[in-house]
Amino acid sequence: MNLSFKHFLLLTAIIFFASCNATTNTKSATASPELNEKFKSIARQENIDFYKKDIQAWSKHFLHSNAVYWICVEDDVTLRATGWDDLNQFVSQWMKENPIPDSDTLLKQDTIDDFQVELSNELAFVRYKKNHMMPDGKIKVLLESRTFKLVENEWKIVGMTSAPGYATPKSVANIFIHNDVQK
Repeated sequence: MNLSFKHFLLLTAIIFFASCNATTNTKSATASPELNEKFKSIARQENIDFYKKDIQAWSKHFLHSNAVYWICVEDDVTLRATGWDDLNQFVSQWMKENPIPDSDTLLKQDTIDDFQVELSNELAFVRYKKNHMMPDGKIKVLLESRTFKLVENEWKIVGMTSAPGYATPKSVANIFIHNDVQK
């Protein structure tokens, strides 16, 4: 390879990467206080609709698409659904098997802390810590996230994750360790 060909390749690579960077049209920002409250309200209502076992109301929060994902980490199992049809069938079945809704009194005791929103074009990435009041009176701390997509001027959930909080033995902020059930 002669020196001029190396220069040509280097110049081509620089132009290519510069043009890729120049054409990136991603706008990333934190949300306004009003938009923060909107996402917090949607997250609260989606939670209430889920625990009230109202499949019609709950499903209105989600984009009905194959792009939807739902991951719920429990103490001894991880539940996962991919695509709206899979998620709808899974949650509908769970609600049929567990038909008694949580009481309004119980649901009003749930709180949300450390709420964060980051916007990127027509997506919103929402993270928070939920303190969920269990029927036995204990509080279960959950680390939650929702990915929203703006569709026809409405924010719809395209991704959901939920996992127990930091108090779970051996777990840290981004790694959850299931309890060992095969002792």
